Amino acid sequence: MTVYPLNHSELSTEIERLEWNHFNVLVPLLDNCVVPPEVDAYLQDLITERTLALKDGQPPVSVADIGTGTGVWLVDLASSLPPTARLDGYDFNTSKFRPVDSRPPNVQLLEANAIEPFPAMLHGQYDLVHVRLLVLALQPPDWKALAANLKTLLRPGGYLVWEDVDTQHFKGSPETTKTAATMAQLIRFNKFRGQQGVPYPIDLDKLMAAEGYDDARQKAFKVSDVWEHPTLAKPTQNSLFTIIVSYMQGIVEFGGFEDLKTKEDAARKAAEAKAEIDAGDVKCDSYFWRTIARKPLA
Repeated sequence: MTVYPLNHSELSTEIERLEWNHFNVLVPLLDNCVVPPEVDAYLQDLITERTLALKDGQPPVSVADIGTGTGVWLVDLASSLPPTARLDGYDFNTSKFRPVDSRPPNVQLLEANAIEPFPAMLHGQYDLVHVRLLVLALQPPDWKALAANLKTLLRPGGYLVWEDVDTQHFKGSPETTKTAATMAQLIRFNKFRGQQGVPYPIDLDKLMAAEGYDDARQKAFKVSDVWEHPTLAKPTQNSLFTIIVSYMQGIVEFGGFEDLKTKEDAARKAAEAKAEIDAGDVKCDSYFWRTIARKPLA
C-alpha cells in the first residue's frame, strides 16, 4: 500500500470531509443504501437464524470495514443492526478514528494494513466485508493481494462489497476549463507515481471471480447522472472539489509535479476551480463502482 495522497490537508478538515461525504454524497449517490438490499436481507436473515438458535456468545452478525477512515460507515450501519453485532473497522492510519465516546460500544476501530495477511484468529469471522475508496492508496499488485486477504476474513457464503472510484472518468467538462486541466494533471501525477497498468475498479468483478469468489458483479454510479439533481448536484460537485484541493496539497507534500510545486500554486488552482464550479462553468465527473461478490459455501 502506498502513501495516501489525501492525508495532507489539515486533520480536522480531512475528518470533516470523510464524515460529510458519507452522509451527503456517497450514501445518497449509491441508491441511499448503506449496504445493497440483497446484502442487508442476508444479514437480517442471519440475525433471525442465530437469535432463534440461541448461541450464547456468538454475535448475531459480524461485519468488517476496510479502510474505515473515521469509522462513519460502521456507525451508520450500526443503527440497523442489533447492539450485539460485531462491527470492526480496520485502517493503517488511525489518526482519523472516531473517539470511543462518539461511536456505539460495539464499533471497534483497529490498526491493520489490509495488503498484509490478516492474523489467523480473524479468518472466517465475518459475514460481510466492506471496502471503500482505496483506489489512491493501492499500487497495481495490491489489488490482487487485497482481494485474496479479504476472502480469508469471510465466512462461507459471506459477502464482499467494494465501493471505489476509477481515475478514467475523473474529469471536468468542458475540457477547456482550468478545473478540467487541473483534474487531468492529478491523473497524470497518479500515473507518474506508479499507479497505472490496471483498470480497477473497472472490471474488479473479473478479478474477484479469478480469486475464487462467486457471483461477482458490479454497477457504476455516475456523478454526471446527478448533474441536474435538485439535492445531489451541489453536494457531489463540492465533494469532488474537496478531493481536488486535498490531492493538490498532497502533490506539494510529495515535492511537486509540473507547475504544481508550492502551496501557493495549489491555492491558486483551488481558487480557479472554486470560481468555475460556483459559476457553473464546469461540471466535475467521477464514477463510483460498487462490486459485490460472495465467498463460496464450500
